[in-house]
Order: sequence, then structure tokens, then C-alpha cells
Amino acid sequence: MELTYNDLLIDLEKLKNEKNILFSKKILNTKLDLFGLKTKQVLEVAKKYKDIDVSTFELDKYYEVNYLYFYIYLKKNKNIDDQINFLIVNRSHLENWAIVDGTSKLLVDFKLKDSKKFLKFNDEFIVRYPYICMLKFTKSLQNLDEIFSYLKNDDRYYVKMGEGWLLSYCFINHFDETYKYYENTTIDKSILLIGIQKAIDSFRVSEENKLKLKELRRTLRSDK
Repeated sequence: MELTYNDLLIDLEKLKNEKNILFSKKILNTKLDLFGLKTKQVLEVAKKYKDIDVSTFELDKYYEVNYLYFYIYLKKNKNIDDQINFLIVNRSHLENWAIVDGTSKLLVDFKLKDSKKFLKFNDEFIVRYPYICMLKFTKSLQNLDEIFSYLKNDDRYYVKMGEGWLLSYCFINHFDETYKYYENTTIDKSILLIGIQKAIDSFRVSEENKLKLKELRRTLRSDK
């Protein structure tokens, strides 16, 4: 028997966790209603409904439904061009950082050059996508200059946090080269400071380098 969108809603209602709704809404910063499911539960639902036609979904009502809409499609459709096109076409339904971060790992064939396809748009969460997807590329030193070239000044919180997170990974994997980038870049200090803080918070950065980062942070903060 083919599972339907109505079946999905019934299952989500059965799993509804009233106690978790208020907490989740605050963390997710979503305007959508919630069933209060934990991520593990959402992924279990996605597995059950892996063959459902997501075009039948009613979007922008429930956070979990929006999440499943993107997750199920991207999990099933492996072609990177189709995945990117789907995200771009549906970017108005990407209203949340968790959907971006939770589904970015499904873009397994994402290449650095694909960042351009996202960055030409102005929607906050479609712009966040490439910065999260680029995290895995920071391990290779040869990627560093290209990664830096995609960083742009942006006032929007979730874009800035994505860029800062990416910079922290650059520090983790290539400290000296990233430090040098900081000395010459015109990227806004607020983004640079996020990268520093996330690197300081990481157990993968040595105590010696954390001291250097704290000094760099003081310098950035004191510059007019």
C-alpha cells in the first residue's frame, strides 16, 4: 500500500512531543509550527517515507514537513545538478538553518565550483548552503584559496555564522595559512571574529594557537 501525505501527518502526530516544542522552536528559530520531534525521529520517518511523492506535501506549515520535503528528495535523487536545481527552485521554503545543515551532507557530489550557483541568489539560507557544504573541503590545502574567494560580506546572521564556521575549519586544518588570510582580507570583522571564536572553542586547535587567536581577536576589536 502506497503511503500518502495524510499518512505522514498521522505518524508525525503520533510522535508529537509537546514538552519539546517550545525548546525546539527557540533553538531552531522557526516561524513554522512544530511536532517537537528530535532529529533522530525525523530521520526515522524519512526512512519510512523514502518513496513518497514530496510534491504532495503542504509546505510552510510544519517545520518537520519542510525538513522531510528536502531530506527525502535529496536522499533519493543523487544527481548533484538535480539536487542544486531543486534547492534553488524551492529556496523560499528553506526558512531554517537546521534544514540546511541537516541536508547539506546529502549533496555528496558537491564541488567547490558549485558554490557559485548558490551565491548568485540573495536568499539567506540558500546562501548558507555552500558554506556548510565547503566544510569538508578545508582538509586540503590546495582548496584554501578557492574557499577564501567565496567568502563575502553579509549582514545576515545565518550567513555570517556559516562563513565563520567555515573559517574555523580553515584554522583547524591550516592554521598558518588562515592566519595570513586574516591579516590581508577585507571581509567584515564580525565574520572574522565568529571564525576565531569557533576555532578557540574547538578541541582540535592547540593551546598555543588559541593564544595566538585571542591576540588576533584583541587586535581586530581594537582596530577602528
